[in-house]
Amino acid sequence: MKRVKIILTTMVLGLLLADVSKAVLAENISPIESIEWGTGVTSESVEMSEESEAESQSTENLEAASGETEEPAQEDSAKEEDSMAEASESSLEEVSTPQELLNRLINGNDTKVLQYTVFDLMAGQIQGIQKVLMYGDNYAYLSRNEPPYLPQSIMFEVDAEGTPQRVFVSLEDVMKYAADAMTIFPESYAGTVVEEFYQYSQEHAAELENKFVELDLSEELLADYQEANQLNQWLLQAVASWMDTEGIDATRVSEEGADLFQIEQDEALHQQFNEIAQGKASDMNAIADFTGNFTEGYFGSVSFAYALNELGVALLNQPNETADTGLEYYLNIADVSFYPIEDEQILSQEAFEELLGFEFLQALQELNASLDTQELKSQLEQVMTEENQAE
Repeated sequence: MKRVKIILTTMVLGLLLADVSKAVLAENISPIESIEWGTGVTSESVEMSEESEAESQSTENLEAASGETEEPAQEDSAKEEDSMAEASESSLEEVSTPQELLNRLINGNDTKVLQYTVFDLMAGQIQGIQKVLMYGDNYAYLSRNEPPYLPQSIMFEVDAEGTPQRVFVSLEDVMKYAADAMTIFPESYAGTVVEEFYQYSQEHAAELENKFVELDLSEELLADYQEANQLNQWLLQAVASWMDTEGIDATRVSEEGADLFQIEQDEALHQQFNEIAQGKASDMNAIADFTGNFTEGYFGSVSFAYALNELGVALLNQPNETADTGLEYYLNIADVSFYPIEDEQILSQEAFEELLGFEFLQALQELNASLDTQELKSQLEQVMTEENQAE
C-alpha cells in the first residue's frame, strides 16, 4: 500500500527529521523518512511524495521509532523498547471515511502519536523545529528536536484531563543523544559535560537503563506540552468542521486506501477553511505565535490514510515580506501501551548528579546557550554528505 501524497502550493516540505526515542514505539509514527539530526535543505520542488511500499516503510518506521543507528552504543534496541511502551494487539476495524477516522482520533481511547514540524522558509532554506507527542493512559511523551542542539524528550504523568502532574526524563534517551552528539559533533562536544556524561554512560550503562530523573514541572516544560496539545486539538477541530462543509468532495483526490483534500482547490471551500481555522485558534494562546502568521490565509492539504489510521495536514501561509511559515502534521493510532513508571525507576535530580559525580542538567543548558550553531550545522552537513557518498 502506498501512502497518500501531500501536495503543497509553494515548495516541498523536505524536512530532515530526527529520530524519536528508541523506547517509544514498536511501529512507526510518521510517513516521513527519518534522518539523524536534520537541518534545513533547499528545494525548488512543489510536491512532497510519500510513495514507498508498505514493506519498505515498515523497516524505515521501526528505525524512526526505535532510533536505531549503526553506532555500537545503540545496538540493543529491543531492551530499550521495553522500558516505556509495549506493543498491544490491535482490534480496530478499518475505517473508510474522513468522519470515521476523525471520530476514532478524537474520541477513541487508543494511544495516539502526533508528529509535527513547524518551520520557516528563509532564503530557500527550511529551518524547522520537530516535535513528537505520544499520549494515552496516564502518560504523555514529548520529544523535541531543534537542530543542531541535542534533542530533548520528556515524559509527563497526567491526570484524567491530561494536565501534567509530574515530569521525568529517560536516562536511556540522554544516553542515546550523548552518543549521537559525540559521533556527529566530536569536535564541538569534546571536553564538555556531554562528553563527560557519554564516557560515564559507556562504563555504567546498566546503572542508567530503565531509570528516569524527575524534574521540576517548570513553565518552560509545560509550555512545550501545551503547544503540542493545543495544536493537536486545533487541527482536529478545524479539520472535523471543514469535513462537514457542504461540497467538500470538490477538493477530494482519492488513492487506494486514502483520500487527499486540497484546501485551495475550490475558492469557497478555501475561504471556509480559513474562517474555521482562524475561529478555532482564537482562544488557544499556546499556539498564537504560529497561527498569527496566517493572517493572509492557509494553503495546503489534508490527507486521510485509512489503513494506517492516520490524519495528515500540510499548511503554508500566503508568502509575504514578514513571514513564510509552514506546518507538517501527522496523527495516528499506535498499537502500544505505556508501562507505568515505578518508584524504583525514579531518581531525583540530586541523586542523579550524585551518582554521576558532577553537575549535568544545568551545565547542559548553559552549554546549549554557548554553542556555535553554524559550526554544528557545518559538521552535520559534512557527515550527511559523507553518508550519501558512501551509499
